[in-house]
Amino acid sequence: MVYDEILDYVESIDPTLEKPSLLNRTDSWFTCYVFRDSKPAILKVSRRGFPLVSMELSRLEDAEGSGVTPELLDVYSLEGDNVAFLRSYVEGDLLTTSALRNPEIFNSTLKVCDVLHERGIVGLDVKLDNFVISNDGVKIVDLGVPSRHSCPLLVDSQKDVDKIFGLAMSKYSGDVEDLVPIYKSLEL
Repeated sequence: MVYDEILDYVESIDPTLEKPSLLNRTDSWFTCYVFRDSKPAILKVSRRGFPLVSMELSRLEDAEGSGVTPELLDVYSLEGDNVAFLRSYVEGDLLTTSALRNPEIFNSTLKVCDVLHERGIVGLDVKLDNFVISNDGVKIVDLGVPSRHSCPLLVDSQKDVDKIFGLAMSKYSGDVEDLVPIYKSLEL
């Protein structure tokens, strides 16, 4: 699909969506920034039956009401095995390593993961780019590679925490050892 075809396709999915602007596109899915009722939103559409969009939708549904993910606004069944969903746009700044030096932001980021884990959701692509610091706190805005597990997650050292977040916690100004007990008893 070329750009104009995608914009026409968005209109065919939901004619109430206005001003679509393509954000990301692959052969298997695309994401558009749109407006509905004058409010910004994100539309994610699978193509060719791409399963990760359906998986992300399922995890958004599982996390609904948690306050740590965007609000799911609408779901669209499309031809074949394709699906699309509309979620709220979270206005804010992407999480950065320097922001994580703030203990409040760092702990809020851990709390987001904790809330998801309580609901059985594990983000397999947890990285700074997938978190936004908004007026409502830290939110994870991309659950594109989520999983559902029921196995214990054990974190015994700062090295393990480094692996989970994919960033150098040694730059964190707080005491990481105080955070380890949060994860020792989690069941994912």
